[in-house]
Amino acid sequence: QMKQSGAASTSRRRLFVAIVAIPTALAFVTECTSTNNNIELRATSRHDRWAQEPFDFSARAGWDDFYRKGKADSVDSLEFEWHGHISNEVLATVIKPSIAQAASNRRNSTDLPSILLVGCGNSALPRVLHGAFGTPVEITCLDYSKICIDMVRSMYGTYPNMNFVVGCATKLRKTIAQHFDEARRFDVIIDKGLLDALLCNEGFEVDSLMNGVDEVLTSSNWGVHVLVSFPLTTFQQSSLEDMRDLKWQFDVAVEGGENGRGCLNVARRLSSSDSEETVAKRLQA
Repeated sequence: QMKQSGAASTSRRRLFVAIVAIPTALAFVTECTSTNNNIELRATSRHDRWAQEPFDFSARAGWDDFYRKGKADSVDSLEFEWHGHISNEVLATVIKPSIAQAASNRRNSTDLPSILLVGCGNSALPRVLHGAFGTPVEITCLDYSKICIDMVRSMYGTYPNMNFVVGCATKLRKTIAQHFDEARRFDVIIDKGLLDALLCNEGFEVDSLMNGVDEVLTSSNWGVHVLVSFPLTTFQQSSLEDMRDLKWQFDVAVEGGENGRGCLNVARRLSSSDSEETVAKRLQA
């Protein structure tokens, strides 16, 4: 099952969208609103500027308005976390083996381990990852809201090896090619809440997002995709497992995860030489 025909994979993904996404999206609207309110209540005690009314999480205008209202003078007060119960430090730990392996296999001193944050928002994740590994990394922050990216650039623009891209994650390959080159690939891709936002609409763009992730994630066996989202249905998990050459581990238990409704999911790139024992060890790392 590691490789499937393109037609079968495409058909499966269409079923994911057509059958599951629409009713699930309606459920996610309720969950997003409910969870968002909880996040806002917790955030209010620290930064009142983020205590806003729920909005259409699938609309760019809604996000632009969210970031516009939250502008402030200090980096600390600009940072805001979705699924904050799963800490950024935990995410750094999850991808650390991949970063180490990418670093040991780099071709030259400028070929740094690379991390792509899709739908980056104004999270502190870029800052945390920048200094988490004892080796330089290149981090690309991507969001379709220019207001968001301008904000993130003001927060982290002085950090070396940090890129800021205004672009659509559902057209990922095209977006990356426009800002880098056609052959550009990333060692790590992290989605912290973007899938949730897409499912707040009809959910038809999920297929495009996941195809793009598959295309721009390195083909090397240290490639890893981290997905932080609300719990996925069994059918959604099965659909994600149809992505070629990726081995998923869903609902990974993490400290603090029991305090929220989000979950941590990890997909690791397979190679033709990977045995079941090798895959199991890498998933447990």
